[in-house]
Amino acid sequence: MKSPVVQTFSLTLVALLLATRSAFGIAGFSPVASEGKPVTEEAGWPAKVVDLVNDATRTVGWNFWFSECPNDVNQYAFAAKSTDDLNRLIKKLAATKAKGMTVQLALGKEFPAGGFAFLKPGNDIPAVLGFGNQVRLNQWYSQLEQIEPGVRKFGVHRYTEPPTALAPTLTIYVENAAVDLEKLVIPAEVGVVASVSKEDREKRKDDAALKAIDRLLDNRRRASELR
Repeated sequence: MKSPVVQTFSLTLVALLLATRSAFGIAGFSPVASEGKPVTEEAGWPAKVVDLVNDATRTVGWNFWFSECPNDVNQYAFAAKSTDDLNRLIKKLAATKAKGMTVQLALGKEFPAGGFAFLKPGNDIPAVLGFGNQVRLNQWYSQLEQIEPGVRKFGVHRYTEPPTALAPTLTIYVENAAVDLEKLVIPAEVGVVASVSKEDREKRKDDAALKAIDRLLDNRRRASELR
C-alpha cells in the first residue's frame, strides 16, 4: 500500500519526476528530528504544531527532498503505545487550529516502509504527522521564472500564486495494537478521512478494520448533520 502521508504538491510532483531523476536531479531523505531531542519551531509552521512535534512519543522526523522541488513537507513518527497517547496527539493537533487539519485513517499495523522510505519494515509506528511550510513554498515560488506578468513557470506547470502548504495531517494506522477506534476522540473541528485504496476496499471489504473505519466516518457524518 502506498503511504497515505505522501499527498502534497511537493511529493506528488516528486513521484512524477523520480522515474527520470537521473536526468532531472537527485532525491533522498534528510533527518529533521531524532528521538529524545526537542525540535525548534521554524518560520512558516502552523501555530502550536511544535507542541505536537515535541510530544514525548515522537521518535524521528524526516524531509523527503528532490532537487527540483520546494521540499517543504516534514514528517514525524510517533511511537504511541495506547489510544490515550493517540488522543493526546489529536488534542494537540486540534490546538493548532490550522485550516484543513486532518486525521487520516489508514489500514496497516505500521508506517508502510517500502524500498524507498525513511522508516524500515517492523517500525511499529502507529502514527505519522506530515505538514508543509508556506514560507518555504512562497520562497520557492518567488524564484521561479516569470514568463509574463503574474505568471511563473515550473517545467510544464504555470502558477499565478504559490501552492498551498499541506495542512497538519496525522495518519493513524488502525491495525496497530495501540489503536482502538471506538475510543478515539476526534474534535469536530478536525477533519477525518479514510486513506484506503480502491484495491484494498475490494480485497478487504469484509475486514473488521475497514468496517471500523467506515463506522467511525458514518458516526461523524451523522453527528455533523445533527449540529
